[in-house]
Order: sequence, then C-alpha cells, then structure tokens
Amino acid sequence: MPGAHLGLQEHEFRRLIEVREDYKETRRSLLRQHPAWGGESDARASALGRCANLIDAIVLCGFHEKENLASVSWWQKHVAADITPQRCGLRTALFDGFLITTAYVMSFSAVEHSIRVLLRALCPGACRDGRAEFGSVYQKLLTELDMKKWPPLLDVWGDLRNAVHNNGQFLPARGRDVNVTFGGANFQYRDGDHFIASWKLFIWLAARAREMLADIVGSQRIADLPVIADPYPLSPADTREVAVRFVHQCPDASEG
Repeated sequence: MPGAHLGLQEHEFRRLIEVREDYKETRRSLLRQHPAWGGESDARASALGRCANLIDAIVLCGFHEKENLASVSWWQKHVAADITPQRCGLRTALFDGFLITTAYVMSFSAVEHSIRVLLRALCPGACRDGRAEFGSVYQKLLTELDMKKWPPLLDVWGDLRNAVHNNGQFLPARGRDVNVTFGGANFQYRDGDHFIASWKLFIWLAARAREMLADIVGSQRIADLPVIADPYPLSPADTREVAVRFVHQCPDASEG
C-alpha cells in the first residue's frame, strides 16, 4: 500500500490526541481558576486553545493520509483513473513531508504569536512593542517572569523552524553549531547539517510547549493582568478567512 510506512503511527496518533486533550484541560482549568479573565477569547486562554486546534488539524490530516492516501483506489477515484501505485507512493510521501514540516512551523508560529501578545500586555512598548526579533521578545518575557527554564526550548525550536524554512538545512542564526540540553534531551546540530523532521520530536516539543504556556499564563504577573484581548481579526470577510480564524483564534475546536 503506498504510504503505509509513512505518516503517524498508531502510538503517535494516541500520544498526539493525549497532548491535545492536555492543552484543552489546562485551558479549562486556568479559566476556572481565573474567572476575572475575559473568558475563552482572552489571549491567555487562546494561547492554549490555539495549539489544541492545530494538533486537531494535524490529527485529521494524519487520518486522511492513513485511511485515504494509502489506498490506490482513492487516488484512482479522485486524481486519475490510470495513476500507478508508484506515483501514488511518491505523492503520498510529498504530502507526508508537507504535513510534518507544516506541523513544526505552524505550532511554533502559534506559540510565537501568544508570547508577543503577552509581552505587549505585561511590558507595553518593550522590544518595539513586541515586534522585535523573536529571540529578544521571549528572552524579555521570560526574564520578567524569572523563568530560566524555557529559553533553551525556544532557542532549539526556533532553529528547527528555520531549518524547515531552509528546505531542511540547519543554518542557525547564531552561525555556530548547537549543543543544548533541555528536559533530559540533548540537541546537537552542526551548522549546515540537514534536519530530518520526526513525529516523535514534534510530539515532544508540543508537550513541552503546553507546560511552558501553562507556566507563563498561570504566573502571578500574567494572571493578574486585566483582560488581554487576542488581536486576531473578529470579523472574517470570506470563507477561507473563517477557516483560518477557526484554527488560529477559536480557543477550542470542540466548543467553537
């Protein structure tokens, strides 16, 4: 079957779904603890809900790959009646690469968005009002909150995201090899190496990101701020924008 060796495996599906549910439960718990927040549209709640939505989309795409793209008959029905199994396998591999690299980039972007919003709320005007290079933004926020644990995670994840942008080549902005230990894992990448994205690493990053976001939004200084409105557009103009808003702004897909 084309693509049978690709994509999310059963244990990875299960773990991703667990991580998604962890995000949702953390969001619900924080909302219960902080009724003074602006509810589900508050940027502190949507920081977690946005990630849950992205993981949900990844899981849905993973099921599509497993259940549909692995079947030659699906390709023959929807693409071309005379398509060969070899072409099916190639195109499934391309889809698989697209999905996993998109997961790395979009999830990092969701975290980046929230951190910029939270810094603007905590320290208005700092780091060009949250518009500066992202490294300086998260360093400023985490320093203000006295959270020394998390910068290495964002350092490594940022470098991996940049590698995806460079077609998989690891070209760290700092121009030198990376050797970082975080959470019991050691990350070693040489400048110029090629990064092979894996679901195991993505799931690990997504789980750690939930812990980090929970620490940030649950910290006393952030939690005590008045309502923090998420700046994502509230009046989408067309169907596509509705879909994008659903993924990026709706706090919880199951309740959106």
